Amino acid sequence: MHLKFFNRRIKPVGSASVYIPFFLFFGLNFGAQIEISGKVTGPNGQALVGATVTLQNSKLSTVTNADGNFSLAGTVNINGPKQNTLAEINQMKITGRKISFWSAKELNDIKIKLNDLSGKVLYKKTVKNVLYGENSIELPKGLNQSSLNLLSFQINNKKILVYKLPFSGFPTGLTTTLGAKVAKLGKSEATALDTLKVAMGNYINERVAITQFNSVINVALKNQLKDSNLVYPVYQPKAGDIKISRSTYIQKLYGFWLGQCIANWTGLVTEMDKIGDVGDIKTGAFYTREDWGKPDKPSIWGQGVPSNLSPTIDFVFRGAGDTWGSDDDTDIEYIYQHILHTNKASLLTAEQIKSGWLTHIYSEKAYTPYGKDHTGNYENFLWVSNQTAYTLMEGGMLPPQTGRPPNNNEYNMIDAQLTTEIFGLFAPVRTDVALKMSNLPIRTTAYEDAAYISDFYVVMHSLASSVSDTLSMKEKITWMANEARKVLPNESYAAKMFDFVKAKHGSGIKWEHARDSVYVRYQVNQKDGYNLTSKNLYCNGCFAAGINFAASIVSLLYGEGNIVETIKIGALCGWDSDNPTATWGGMLGFMIGKKGVETAFNRTFSDKYNIHRTRRNFPNNGINTFDKMAETGMFVVDRAVIGEMKGGVDLAEDVLYIPQLK
Repeated sequence: MHLKFFNRRIKPVGSASVYIPFFLFFGLNFGAQIEISGKVTGPNGQALVGATVTLQNSKLSTVTNADGNFSLAGTVNINGPKQNTLAEINQMKITGRKISFWSAKELNDIKIKLNDLSGKVLYKKTVKNVLYGENSIELPKGLNQSSLNLLSFQINNKKILVYKLPFSGFPTGLTTTLGAKVAKLGKSEATALDTLKVAMGNYINERVAITQFNSVINVALKNQLKDSNLVYPVYQPKAGDIKISRSTYIQKLYGFWLGQCIANWTGLVTEMDKIGDVGDIKTGAFYTREDWGKPDKPSIWGQGVPSNLSPTIDFVFRGAGDTWGSDDDTDIEYIYQHILHTNKASLLTAEQIKSGWLTHIYSEKAYTPYGKDHTGNYENFLWVSNQTAYTLMEGGMLPPQTGRPPNNNEYNMIDAQLTTEIFGLFAPVRTDVALKMSNLPIRTTAYEDAAYISDFYVVMHSLASSVSDTLSMKEKITWMANEARKVLPNESYAAKMFDFVKAKHGSGIKWEHARDSVYVRYQVNQKDGYNLTSKNLYCNGCFAAGINFAASIVSLLYGEGNIVETIKIGALCGWDSDNPTATWGGMLGFMIGKKGVETAFNRTFSDKYNIHRTRRNFPNNGINTFDKMAETGMFVVDRAVIGEMKGGVDLAEDVLYIPQLK
């Protein structure tokens, strides 16, 4: 879906009719002669007949004809002072200390300045990689507010847009939309700035900046994103509701799947290469940052052979023409999303979980297309607690009994951590609903600390939708982690592990030293009730929930919200390294969205995903795309917002209304 205006692609937002609004300011009052024509088409190129087209703040109006064409021509009276306009930026707003602005396209560089009455610059900031949609900055508390006069925006060192502040300072609670008072600045151009909004029947709305009066505008629409199996009741927004753009959220869900796949396959290169040597930290017992880009070492089951994914420790990518394969870090989340959607449910029952697992996962007892693994069993890409729970389901047992001792002696392993984080994304902002939706899926395979850790991950993913955009990525991660820590019982080893790693990070030591300290404290000295070394488990419990949680917090805190660095640290940290990387790669991918992931790695990626690499019985022989996976996820979110949160979904505006937790 796109708008084409002089070969320029603009992204969509929502609305209810066809409007061509503008705010154009000149030094004198006069009538501006306009000519705007274009065509409105549907998703398959068919002409949309009878769509209303109106120029906002004018009496000019028309409808599309039998060919979908429209034409507006006439004189419009325009008043106001001169300005230099920027078609890229619109809708300036100040709320308290927060300056918000709408960007009609993605921009490389915006310079923002605040001047006093004498012209002296009191504050300036350069914002890099501005995304389409609403952006904001937080002004510093020490700013001399009383003499503020002009707010200016400059794009790529060329155009300048200046607004005169309509008040002195920033009174608490005052919201002011700028635009009525614009400083006279240089030569004016006959340009207009605002939006074209289109909605007709089941068609989604669009937005475009109108930059010339004599214009031809072609609008291509697609159907509204609507779950045909869900009733969307009319909802009256309430004070305090949190409003979230669905189109933006879909791009974030795309970023989740993409970021998770990049991190998962990168982490697999070093998975189980380094699990420590109990009793001593020897040279080379763990990787360090110096090992990135160097030859990969064999894993504990590699028979002396390094990973076949990459000869060196490096990122694993899939480009155009390739397909991402599923793995246990993504495939059961895919199953949960699928069975939530097909069962038209937000809360899965034990029977639905059992049916979903047995339908879509191969049995280790029977032949699978993958042959036998290194243990001599048929490969079905399940291990430890997941495998035990599956076997118990085959025997008729239901969750949560499948995750409890003595039925499942692997209950304290990592499994639930890597299969349930997505439930946090199904319940944006509302951590209470996220924990409710994920409770039974988590406890299908986990108990006590392993379940608490999974709760922590779910809360982190839910909070990713509510963290303030005024914070840096590092500040966002810190806030989210501290909030999620509240779900860990203080007496649990999970809570003590988090606090220990947080303290090490705060002390300023390198991440390698923090990781080594984790190893000594928990695998050598068995502190805080973490006593798995005494149990003489295979590879000293290298699959365990606890040690991998501690390693994941190392990569989270030291990565500071940078997806590239977080994945690097996670891959080098040791133990079951693909799991923490996948967890944080997915969450950070969600936070920055598809475009943010591509920008971070300075490249584009394949959008195809093959769930049948590890699972079975899905449509289209298991081939899907991140776009479609994100849309399915959006339908699950819609249902949760309406049913569990008692909020609303406005399809015309393409937004969610989420009541805040009281």
